[in-house]
Amino acid sequence: MKKIFLFIIEFLFIFIFLSYATADKIFSHIPYKSAQWKSKTTITGKDKPITIEQIIFYKDDKMRTEAVMQDPSTGQKQNTITIIDDKFIYSYDKDKKQGTKISIESNSLLNPEKQNIQISKCKKSAIKKGNENINGIQCSKYEYNCKINGEIFTITEWRNKDGFPIKTISKYRDIVTTVETSDLKTNIGLSDSLFKPESDVKFMDAENMMQQMGKKMQMLEKQNQKNKSKELNQQNKENDIEEEDNEHKDIDINEMMKKMIER
Repeated sequence: MKKIFLFIIEFLFIFIFLSYATADKIFSHIPYKSAQWKSKTTITGKDKPITIEQIIFYKDDKMRTEAVMQDPSTGQKQNTITIIDDKFIYSYDKDKKQGTKISIESNSLLNPEKQNIQISKCKKSAIKKGNENINGIQCSKYEYNCKINGEIFTITEWRNKDGFPIKTISKYRDIVTTVETSDLKTNIGLSDSLFKPESDVKFMDAENMMQQMGKKMQMLEKQNQKNKSKELNQQNKENDIEEEDNEHKDIDINEMMKKMIER
C-alpha cells in the first residue's frame, strides 16, 4: 500500500501532462485563458482504493493544484499544493511548510517537461470511439496508449466540445486511475498570487536531492561489496585453517601407524 501512495505524486505529475501537454507548451492543450475546476481521482489496485480530491486553477500557462491525500498506512491526511510556472514545478505540504522544487529546464527524469514530445505523439494517435454524455456534458470519447519511462499507460478520455477532458481512465499495470472533472469555470478572473508559493515554505531542490540519494545508494552498494568481500576472505581463511588441521591430523595418524608397524 505504501508503494502505491509513494507512486501517487509522480503519477499525478504524469497525469497532468498526459491531459494537457503538447510539444510546444506544457499547457497549450487547455483551450481557455484561465479556468478553475474540481477533480476527483480514484486509484484502485490490489489494495484498498485511494481517493484524492483536488481543486485546480489555471491562468496564462501557470497551474495550481490543491490536493488532499490520505496516507493509507497511517490514515493521516496531507494537504499538498503543486504550482507550475514558467520556471519551476513546486510541490509542498501546506501544513508542514516543506516541499521540493525542480526546474522546468531540468534534464532529470523527475521533470515532466521531458515527456512533452512523447505525450504529444500519444495524443495524436488517439482514436475517436464515439460520443457519450458525462454528467450532463456531451463528450467525444478517445482511446490511446502512451509509453512513459518504459511503462505503458492505456488512456481513455471523454473530451467536451472544447477538447477539454471531463473524464479520464488510465490503466497502468494492475492500477486503474479514474479522474472526473466537475464545476468547470472558464475564462474567469484569478489572482496572480495563486501561482506563487507562500514565502515561508522551505524548498529542497528535487534534482539535487535525487542526486544525493543516488550517491548514498552507490556508497551503500560499495560498502556492501566490501563487507561481502571481507566475509568471503574470512571464510576462505577459516577453510584454509581447517584444511591445515586436517593435514596435520593425517600426518599424525600416519606416524602412529608407522611406529606400530616398527614395533
